[in-house]
Amino acid sequence: SGDAQHFIDELYRRWTAQNICGTAVPAVEARSSGSNTNPDEGAVFLSYASEDRHQAHRLKETLEAEHIEVFFDKDDLKAGEDFETRIRKCIGSCSVFVPVISKNTLTGRRRFFRIEWNEAIGEDLKSSPVQTFIVPVVIDDTEPGEPAVPEKLRKLHWHHLPGGQTSQEFVNRIKQLYRQYQKLYAGAVQ
Repeated sequence: SGDAQHFIDELYRRWTAQNICGTAVPAVEARSSGSNTNPDEGAVFLSYASEDRHQAHRLKETLEAEHIEVFFDKDDLKAGEDFETRIRKCIGSCSVFVPVISKNTLTGRRRFFRIEWNEAIGEDLKSSPVQTFIVPVVIDDTEPGEPAVPEKLRKLHWHHLPGGQTSQEFVNRIKQLYRQYQKLYAGAVQ
């Protein structure tokens, strides 16, 4: 389109695609120790109840339109892959963990997203207190005090994104944290 911001975003997208997601840059230290080269390194991880897949996919598309790498299990997991190991590695090396909270996550049934949330809470303990790792979003009228939501997530500020409709504030915050991670772990320049 010719404006400076578009040029910078496109340059950043191309550099990231070639150097972060590809193999041109040596593997960087992930949050979890002992991880090998990970093609999902630094991606934003979306964690959601399967009933909220449509809303989570809307979040994914919005972030990717802003040139933010997103790990979305339904798109990124392959047949025959050990999904639990891959998901744990991705959480350990993601730039931002986004739990998508809704009435569907309050169920008493055993659900895999809870494993993801607990894994992320463990990773958050490894982070500096000034580093933001978990950015919760709520897509309905679920309240932060809901006892079915882990205590750590109840204490954090939630972005209210009804139906998965993103706000510019949310996109800007994720973009800031994503680029901060790239800069910190891969030496990328904004």
